[in-house]
Amino acid sequence: MSMVTIQPGDLGADFTVLTPAIQRWILEHGVKYVFRYVVEPSSTRINKDLKAWELDWYGKHGIACIPNFEHEAEVADDGRPGGLKDGKEFARLCDAFGFPKDVIGIVSVDQDVHAGNLQGAIAYVDGFVEGTGKRPFGIYGDDDIAVQFTKNNKLYWRAAALGWSRGEPNPLVHVQQKLPINDDGAVLDPNRCVTAFQAWVPGTVDAPAPAPEPPEEPDMPKPVFFTIEGNSIPLYVSTDGITAHHVSAIQYGALGGPTPIVMSKVDARKYAFAATVPPEQLGLS
Repeated sequence: MSMVTIQPGDLGADFTVLTPAIQRWILEHGVKYVFRYVVEPSSTRINKDLKAWELDWYGKHGIACIPNFEHEAEVADDGRPGGLKDGKEFARLCDAFGFPKDVIGIVSVDQDVHAGNLQGAIAYVDGFVEGTGKRPFGIYGDDDIAVQFTKNNKLYWRAAALGWSRGEPNPLVHVQQKLPINDDGAVLDPNRCVTAFQAWVPGTVDAPAPAPEPPEEPDMPKPVFFTIEGNSIPLYVSTDGITAHHVSAIQYGALGGPTPIVMSKVDARKYAFAATVPPEQLGLS
């Protein structure tokens, strides 16, 4: 697969539906990556789900796409069982879209996490990761949940809801979501990379390592066909006319030899000697 490194300062975007206005905004502002919902369509996710044609468009313009799963309710309420269910759904959808298994997937904890719901949120994320088959994951949410997964969280996408994380600097943050904008019909959330991370450009795969060049074969010897006193004796003679190798009549025929050369037995014996082929090999001894 083709992975790219998103660098600090690089602009990203997330949105509900990829509209022509958002496409224009993405290209005009040099957006390097987008977060897209990889979910089953439902009444609460109307048109939010990623469409296959989007991946083609992102790939064409060299834009990385980061899959993001959003639970239909507050994750802390459903805990580990909800996470397991959602993780399996997410993995199945990612496979269907062709996301490589080592691409970071985002699990959204789209609520203010605090002491009263922290354990439920942790259980949900644990279940989600297990449900995906332990694929690499990142977290969308606030600092209170992100700090619980500092060891394995590959991409902390901090929510724009400043009240959740109190807006304080956090070295764990990879991407900071900004407040929503409406720029001439382009309704979206800009995002800014804070710490470098790896992301996948759709529709591209790493080219396989080139096969080693086969060793150069020497010039193929020229086949010469001898008819000696009515006995056909095929030879495969080198281009320098010195080294010869005996081949069968069937092999010779497959090579499509030239017009037979008729020699006397004496001349053939001399030629065999000059070609370092033992006379007995040719039936001349």
